[in-house]
Amino acid sequence: MEELTILNPFVVGKYVSPHFFCDREVETQWLMKQIANGRNTALVSFRRMGKTGLIFHLFNQPEVKDHYHTVFVDVYASSSLTEFVYFLGKAILEQVKKDKHGFIDHFFQVIKSLKVGFTVDPVTGETSFDLGLGSIQSPEITLDEIFHYLESMDKPCVVAIDEFQQVGFYQEQHVEALLRSKIQQCKKTVFIFSGSKRHLMYNMFNSPAKPFYQSAVSMGLEAIPLDKYMPFVQSLFEERGKSVSPSVIEKVYRKFDGTTWYMQLMMNELFTSTGYGECCTEAQLDAALSGIIQVQDGAEAVAAVAETTAAPATEAPTQAPAETAAVKRTADYSLYLRAIKQFVLSDQLVYREYYLYDIDRDGVNELIVQYGTCEADTIYAFWRIDDSGTGIEKLEESPGGHSYLCSQDGVLYTNLGHMGYQSVSAAELVKENGVWKINWREVFTQENVQDVADYADFGPALQGYDLANTAPLGGSDNSQSATAAGSSAYAINDKLGAMDCHKGVVSSYTTDYVCNGGEKDTVRQSLGDGWHVTAKYKCESYGVTWYELWDTDDGDYYGWVDEEFIDFY
Repeated sequence: MEELTILNPFVVGKYVSPHFFCDREVETQWLMKQIANGRNTALVSFRRMGKTGLIFHLFNQPEVKDHYHTVFVDVYASSSLTEFVYFLGKAILEQVKKDKHGFIDHFFQVIKSLKVGFTVDPVTGETSFDLGLGSIQSPEITLDEIFHYLESMDKPCVVAIDEFQQVGFYQEQHVEALLRSKIQQCKKTVFIFSGSKRHLMYNMFNSPAKPFYQSAVSMGLEAIPLDKYMPFVQSLFEERGKSVSPSVIEKVYRKFDGTTWYMQLMMNELFTSTGYGECCTEAQLDAALSGIIQVQDGAEAVAAVAETTAAPATEAPTQAPAETAAVKRTADYSLYLRAIKQFVLSDQLVYREYYLYDIDRDGVNELIVQYGTCEADTIYAFWRIDDSGTGIEKLEESPGGHSYLCSQDGVLYTNLGHMGYQSVSAAELVKENGVWKINWREVFTQENVQDVADYADFGPALQGYDLANTAPLGGSDNSQSATAAGSSAYAINDKLGAMDCHKGVVSSYTTDYVCNGGEKDTVRQSLGDGWHVTAKYKCESYGVTWYELWDTDDGDYYGWVDEEFIDFY
């Protein structure tokens, strides 16, 4: 029945069933294993990569839905403990309503501090109830009751909290410590902490200074492999009497870097434009791109296309080794600007460098970003230019605390030394089952080192660059105030748009900071969703594309804003 009611099999924005869900078999099995073993999990990926869909797919597995109560709560829009408790309580209440097994009475018996509002449907006369934010008078008391309720259920509970990194920005102090203490006391409840701000999530769960340190096992969510996505798309077309050219699927995949939501939106449009008995071809791509502008977040999707579409690939540099002369990838390192963009504006990072190193010695450097809030919690993140030469692919993130990168005889090493212990590991870039990955091999260890001079040397440290200095990537050096005022900005024809702050607020920055590499300073700290803006100038710095904005309606000056938060008409 479900198959007949879904007119377009490329469902956008919700989970329907396993039939319309692509792959993630390994990730699903891994998450089920953690649940079965009572381990909390941190699920981390970029936005639109499919975290929410994976969680609902997990909840739909018989091993989970038959043996656990499941709760999903999105706290992205929360800004305080009170709002967190409200969203969590509301999500649990909605789940209780669905179960209809007498749990409603139990809910109110245990969570006594909530004041639930009742309404009467004017048409049916039925009475319903719901929570309002004003229902929570004492959030800590209500939080205690919620956790007690979860622990008192007839089956264990799995609670997934999406955009969990938001709790680090709450107005109250010590919220992370409070939540950790409550969660640590749970015996029957397992938590999945999902987040899209990777550096914030890794800091929360990997920094010894943070309350959630080592409280969850982490899993990064990367793009679905093309060899899995292609047959999935083809089968959905074919079962509805249509077909699609493999080249269409590959072009969509490459343009969106495998980002699930954008690909699904594009395939939804392509499926609509393909008639029964017809084959979807590359000729339909441009029209489909125009079509998605009319749907939710279309402007963001088109911006993503422009950002991920690069110039045609060039031959590998002439200095490449002879055995790799057949490599067709480009050494256009400006492609890496997308990778460092997510880090450059963080005020919390103390370690913020990147390196270029040819790990597999094919003549094209890989990108390594080192970031962290202190020496103990630094992370190494690796990217490579993909085989098409027009995009980049994330390889992995590895712990980098108390270590540095060095090179000897063409081999990349991490050299870790801490409290008399040393461990050196060699990196190898390999392709396994069609997927590129970093393999680490420990080559040297020693203990009880008495003096720094006794640590073994494995070559000189790599040359690093501050994340603000994008000159080695074809950008500009904004790590120092070295350019003339406004010299990196240029005028554009007026572009009209609206702010898209993702349900929050966004800061704007000064010309001196954005264009000149001056001190970081804001013009406004609370630009809101939907504000009408006009862009008159554009600037590329810190790996970010900026626009200088004015209020469209009254001409107020707003300053420079990251393009990620602007939807142009």
